[in-house]
Amino acid sequence: MKIKTQVRISLIIFVALAALIIFSVYTISSQFSDLEKKQQIIDRIETSSFDLYYLENDYIVHGGIQPVERWYAKYATLTAQYQELTVNNPSQQAVLNDIFVHHRDLNTSFSNLVAVAGDVKGKEPIGASQELKEFYVSTLAGQMQTLLSRSSELSELVKTEALELKQRMILVISFSIGLLMLFVLLIYLFINRSVLISISALQRGSERVGLGDLDTKIEITSNDELGTLSLAFNDMSTSLKNSRTLLLASNVELERKNQELMAANVQLTVAEKELKSQFYALAESEEKFRGIFDHINDGLHIHEIGPGCKPGKFLEINEVACRMLQYTREELLDYGPLDFVTDFHSRPLDEITGELSTIGHSIFETEHRRKDGTVLPVEVNTHVVILQGKRVAVGVVRDITERKFMEATLLKVNLKLNVISQLTRKDLSNQTFVLSSYLELAQNQLTGQDPVIVTLQKGADAVRLIQETIEYSKDYQDMGAKPPTWQNVKMTMLFGLSHIFIGNIQHSLETENLEIFADPLLEKVCQRLFENSVKHGDHVTRIRVWHSVTPEGATIVFEDDGVGIPQEKKAQIFLRSDGTRASRGSLIFVREILDITGITITETGEPGKGARFEMMVPKGAWRSIGNDT
Repeated sequence: MKIKTQVRISLIIFVALAALIIFSVYTISSQFSDLEKKQQIIDRIETSSFDLYYLENDYIVHGGIQPVERWYAKYATLTAQYQELTVNNPSQQAVLNDIFVHHRDLNTSFSNLVAVAGDVKGKEPIGASQELKEFYVSTLAGQMQTLLSRSSELSELVKTEALELKQRMILVISFSIGLLMLFVLLIYLFINRSVLISISALQRGSERVGLGDLDTKIEITSNDELGTLSLAFNDMSTSLKNSRTLLLASNVELERKNQELMAANVQLTVAEKELKSQFYALAESEEKFRGIFDHINDGLHIHEIGPGCKPGKFLEINEVACRMLQYTREELLDYGPLDFVTDFHSRPLDEITGELSTIGHSIFETEHRRKDGTVLPVEVNTHVVILQGKRVAVGVVRDITERKFMEATLLKVNLKLNVISQLTRKDLSNQTFVLSSYLELAQNQLTGQDPVIVTLQKGADAVRLIQETIEYSKDYQDMGAKPPTWQNVKMTMLFGLSHIFIGNIQHSLETENLEIFADPLLEKVCQRLFENSVKHGDHVTRIRVWHSVTPEGATIVFEDDGVGIPQEKKAQIFLRSDGTRASRGSLIFVREILDITGITITETGEPGKGARFEMMVPKGAWRSIGNDT
């Protein structure tokens, strides 16, 4: 049995014994208290009986109404005291019943005496002899003596009961003390046998283990906690013995490793010197980097990348960027780029974050609101890089205030030149129309003069060519008037194709989601290419447009299955020279439009098998929407 269980049982037995003893003492105390109350009542009865006896004698000697009234009042008090008294002992009850009888007889005898003496208020005295009066007096005296005697007897019986009860209480208390002492003695013997002996064995075993005797075993004599502790002690000594064996076995290995560590310590000392040297070099490099970082002409932002590749808080920012925004470095590190931009972006913000998420690079224009409230136009070139194991964005911010001013000025100049060009072209058109009319009138007036008419016809042809040149210059008027935009190649080809009639020629546009950054006149470029195939391809039956991607950029191929272009004319079709025809002029126009955004065009077709125009779009000027290209 577990010691904990044994202790609980002992406590329960002890509590039960204590409760029994307390209950016994309490019961006897209650009985003793009742006896004391009973004795007090009996004492009062004896006192009242003696008082009643004195009042009786006082009446017999003196007579009168007042002693009678006092006697009856005291009798009523004595009667109430008898009624208050209760006894459980049969002998006491017999005495009490006899007292009640004598008490009633006493009342009867006193009433007869008073009646014979004639001291009843409001009644006539009963005529009687002196002998009758003396008889009642002697009867009354005898009854009174009997009452006093029985009261004394009852008092003695109660005192005897109280004495017996007191002796019983002493006996119970003595027995209880003896029982508790016996219980404590048994508990001590139990502890000495089951606990102290086991503890002494554990103590001796511990001392032997402490002296190095790891073969010591404790004899297990019980299955209680001390038995479990003895088993654990034996396991511990076995484990210590095994550990000591292992320690001794590994001592040699530790010595060997100690030698290795000493050799490694020497190597670490050398490495520490090298690291210090590298640290100083790194500090010098850091100082140089900080100097370049803070004094470069453009602002530099290094900021976190939030959800959806949106800019997070600044991680680092150089002095130029601080001056551009008019804030200190400490102030800016609590914010991010989006806290300073206006609503203007050259491209949608989702498109910019999409590029950063897919290709890790984006260039765009926006506006920064500075501390004084002014707006600063900037161009941001952002790359996603890995810095100390974390993806961050590094942005180069360039102030483009002067460029924007120059662009605005150039736009104004172009608008004015366009107005002048329109007026000049209109005037030339009007004059060529008048000249054509005069030439036609002269031809009609010179009928029959063929040599003159031939000369006039040549003049009319020259005027027509002038008119075509004027119409051709109309396209050049709009060149560069509007900024380049991102345009879907397939849709732009379809728009250009919609302006001409190609008959039964089949066409295949395979550029899908390809977009390029080009002048808004890209649609005219597509129209000119289709016109060139229709007018000069001779027997063209199919036109195909497709593209390929290279590390340098994207190549858009426009090819047909016509007669092609002779080898000696391939380099001339894009050059302006004397005698260049309108069709070739249109290809000159194509080259000029594409060149605005750095796109080059060459003819690589095989003569006799069709024309093939390759347009090379530089990196950064093309994209494929919906793909990760």
